[in-house]
Amino acid sequence: MNSSSGVLTPFSATTRLAAVPVRITEDPTGHFVYASLGSTGTQVFKINSDGTLTAVRTVAPSPCAGSNAVALDPNGRFLFIADGSSGV
Repeated sequence: MNSSSGVLTPFSATTRLAAVPVRITEDPTGHFVYASLGSTGTQVFKINSDGTLTAVRTVAPSPCAGSNAVALDPNGRFLFIADGSSGV
């Protein structure tokens, strides 16, 4: 995003997800993005200095039914995954 005009410039490449996201959450430090992917789990991406994303890993949903939301503590040290039906 241009800091003066606010104009967005698209990246030449896109990042593929393992499934359709239910919700996407950025950690408070601005270093990672977490994509809740339902029964596929949670896909973790590192935010690079140029704003592009690099896939780090996919966290399996078990023992829960799926990943419907991600919450982080204010320092970004702890990550909580809610499955939407049976708990965290």
